[in-house]
Order: sequence, then C-alpha cells, then structure tokens
Amino acid sequence: MGAEINTQKPFWPKRMTVLVLAFFAFVICYLDRVNISIAAISMQKEFGWSDVDKGYVFSFFFWGYLCMQIGGGYLANRFGGKLVLGWAVVFWSVFTLITPIAAFMSIPALLAVRFLMGVGEAGLAPSSFTVVGRWFPQTEQSRVMSFLSSGTILGTVGALLLGPKIVTTYGWEMIFYAFGALGFIWAIFWYFLIKEHPDQHPSITSYERTIIA
Repeated sequence: MGAEINTQKPFWPKRMTVLVLAFFAFVICYLDRVNISIAAISMQKEFGWSDVDKGYVFSFFFWGYLCMQIGGGYLANRFGGKLVLGWAVVFWSVFTLITPIAAFMSIPALLAVRFLMGVGEAGLAPSSFTVVGRWFPQTEQSRVMSFLSSGTILGTVGALLLGPKIVTTYGWEMIFYAFGALGFIWAIFWYFLIKEHPDQHPSITSYERTIIA
C-alpha cells in the first residue's frame, strides 16, 4: 500500500531504523577512537617510540577533529545529514584500516593518518544533528540525541573489553582491521535503508510522516 494512503500505525517506524543505525555510527566512532590507546603499548615497544612520539600520535587525531568541527556542520547543512554521515564513517574507517600500514612506514605517515581520521570523525555529531532534525519530531529529539550519545559509552567500553583480547590473540594490527571493517559494513545498511528526508522514503506511512512533521 502506498505511503499516501497508508494511515496505519507502523509496527516498526522508519525513523527507528534511522535511530538504530545512527546509534551504531556512534558506537563504531568510539571503537575506532579508543583502539589506538589499547594498541599503543605494543606499538611503542615494537617501533621504539618515546613518550613524546606517543603523545604526538594521540594528539594529532584531535587536531584533525578540531579543524573539521565547523566544516562538518557546513557540509551537513549543504549536502544533507545522510550523505555526510555516511561518507564520514567511510572516511574515518579507511584511515583506521591503514593505520598499521602508516605505522610501519614512519611517524609522520602515522600522524597524517591520525589527523585525517580526526577529520572524518568530526563529521559525526553535526551530520547526526541534521538527520535527527529531519527524521524526528521536536518532542522526540532530545531523547534521541541522549540515546545516540550513549553509543559513545558502549563504543568505549566495547573497545576496552574486546581490544586487549584482540591484541593479545591476533596482534595489535588486527584491532584496526577489525574495527575499521565495521564502518564499511555499517555503510552498506546506511546507504540502502536510509533516505535523506522522510518524504523520499518509498514505504513510509502517512501516519508516521504526520508525526514527524
């Protein structure tokens, strides 16, 4: 039944799919953000980093993050939250995956990768705000953002629980490969299941569209 004439309350509202996938974007973001702190002990030992070197590796992520905070908001407003969030996850996942390659190359290469990873993750919050603003009524938006923010805790805890086991079992490189791959899996679902605006969704009911409006 077409969205124009379907006035039934849906069992699973389309905006709930948006909520779940956006939540996992936050989880993946913090899995990827925390993994370097877990792998750093092994990396420092293998590459002979000084504490200053390790400090640079940690800090360059945040320099990239800082530089893109305003830019992320502009891009989300200009091109839409779905597009920017999707590409942000793919972008930082690429640099998560190639972190071991950069580490074996040189400290400057690793710093560049960490900086660009920060650039990618800076797009998460502003694009999520745009998505929430388009897909959820004002009465739900504060609760939705609180729920999404809890993904940062789950991602951090998940990394701290799973990361050491991955490092000790498979080596420090695997934590970047495993967590980085999650972003690409997520992106497939995001691309095919999410629309930029509720009006673009082919099967949304008029009931839900009225609630969102």
